[in-house]
This record gives sequence, structure tokens and C-alpha cells, in this order.
Amino acid sequence: MSYAVLFLCRANLCRSPTAEAMLTHALASTDVAATITSAGMTVEKDQIAPEGFVELALLQGVDLRDHGQVAFTPDLGEDADLVLTMTRDLLRELVVETPTLWPKSFTLLEIVRRGVSGEPPRPGDTLGTWVARVHASRDRSELLGTDPIDDIDDPQADSLEGDEVMFGQIERSTRRLARLLGSLSG
Repeated sequence: MSYAVLFLCRANLCRSPTAEAMLTHALASTDVAATITSAGMTVEKDQIAPEGFVELALLQGVDLRDHGQVAFTPDLGEDADLVLTMTRDLLRELVVETPTLWPKSFTLLEIVRRGVSGEPPRPGDTLGTWVARVHASRDRSELLGTDPIDDIDDPQADSLEGDEVMFGQIERSTRRLARLLGSLSG
């Protein structure tokens, strides 16, 4: 069985391509067959990632120098088995635009939090059965509000420290997600 995971952020310049690269790397040492992609909800033509961010990404083992932005389309979401946004407001925007994606869409931090502490994979779970069970434990009202518990902040052009925190969040979360995916049955 092969999985398709789609990461979404605002512009597909920093967070989602970083998560794509880090999850791909984390899965490389497992027997999980997965296609990992990323896209942006509001891609603007000719945008580029801040130079300082690209340099820091290289130090983290993530090469974004040749990354080309991809704009989100509902078809990208429909083709994915799991859609992961970087923030709750992006998740909210996504499921308002494309309500059919709600059952398989989470923030990266939410799916890891729920998978580690609330609804871990059970023996025999496939990605589909696990995601459905995790989704069943949610309430749509959780999308309201501004609690940052499930948010990975957007990198700031003038905040190296903030970018390092963001890299740490994504690296830890993608490693945990890889372990969760690795515990699933084909």
C-alpha cells in the first residue's frame, strides 16, 4: 500500500516544502511507501523564500533552492490520503473551500498530538481506518478560535530564532508522524 500525504501552508515557500522534505527523509528508513507533496493556499507568482530561511534550511538538511511553488487545487486534496496544514486557520480555510476534505484534513501538530496521545494506530489499522477514527474523535467547533496549540508559525524574515523554533517543530512532528505511519498495516 502506498500513501499520499499533502502538506499545505500559505505560499508553499517555507513550511510545507520543509515538512515535505523532512517527512520524506524520516520515511526513508522505514518500509512505508508514500508520496509526499506540498502546496500553498495563496500562491503568488514569482514569490521566493527569504534568503536567510533558505540558508537555515540547508543547515537543517532541507534544500529549498530549486523548490517551485505549487498552488493548492481541490484535486490535489482529493488525491491525497492525508492533508496536513500548518495552522488551524489554514485548516479552517481549506475545509470551508473544500468541505469534502474535512475527514482527512488536520494540522500537522494535531494529527501527531491525537495519534500519540488520543487515538494511536491499532494493530491492523490502515491509514484510512486510523484517519477515520482520529477524525471521529474531533468536533468541527475545534476549528473556531485562535488557540495556537496546533499551529506552526510562519517564518519571519527578521527572526532567525523563530525560524529555528519552526524547524524544530516540523522536524519533531514529521519524525513522530513517520513512526505513526510506520505502525500502520498496508
